[in-house]
Amino acid sequence: MGLAAWALSAAAYLALLGWLEPAVADMFDEYSYTDRILGAASGHSVADQYLAFGGQLIVPIVTAYVITQAAGWVSELRQGRVELLLAAPLSWSRLVAQRLLAALAGAAVVIVAGLGGLAAAAAAVGADLDGAGMTRLAADTLLLAAALAAIAALVVAELRSTAAVGVLAVSVSASYLVVYLVRLFAWPEWLNHFSVFGAYGNPYLEVPPVAGLAVLAGVAVLGSLAAAVAAQRTPKTAG
Repeated sequence: MGLAAWALSAAAYLALLGWLEPAVADMFDEYSYTDRILGAASGHSVADQYLAFGGQLIVPIVTAYVITQAAGWVSELRQGRVELLLAAPLSWSRLVAQRLLAALAGAAVVIVAGLGGLAAAAAAVGADLDGAGMTRLAADTLLLAAALAAIAALVVAELRSTAAVGVLAVSVSASYLVVYLVRLFAWPEWLNHFSVFGAYGNPYLEVPPVAGLAVLAGVAVLGSLAAAVAAQRTPKTAG
């Protein structure tokens, strides 16, 4: 039921953005500062840039979903459920892997629902959606979700308390805002290197940079391994 609520909420929110495309795209075209906010790329229409922006708003939804999953992992520690699970023939590594796969599967459902809502609403108002761009957007967002889930698993394994959720929420929010602040205030581009969202790119409009994809994949793999190692050496109860 929880996953269904996330999926329906994502679908409804992005469908609203798609439905508003004709009016909002015209408004954006009148203000030059929106080019910086949207990360406008040359050679793309304002409508495409708006749809790219609207599609990327699946990212904060998926991010919030991953943090919610991390809160559930902390709750399992506090309730003693992890001790019960590990009393069975189940290793820490396998438990971490199962958590990550479950979070990734849930994120995939949210992504498909959200982008499906955007596509349906855009089609209803006659907006032209790029199928290849939507595919890139979905795949890149899923890779980002894998990286975020790995980071969340590592933080939970290290802190083992509700503080993990707070640390994740604050750090991830700041990391997300950096990308838009760099665009808005023309800050140095290298600041994006300190944000996992800086490696995300603008997948609807263009193929994400190979370096960015490598960073996300590296964080997902290395973060998962680090989370499994950290979990092995920490107690089975909350801190």
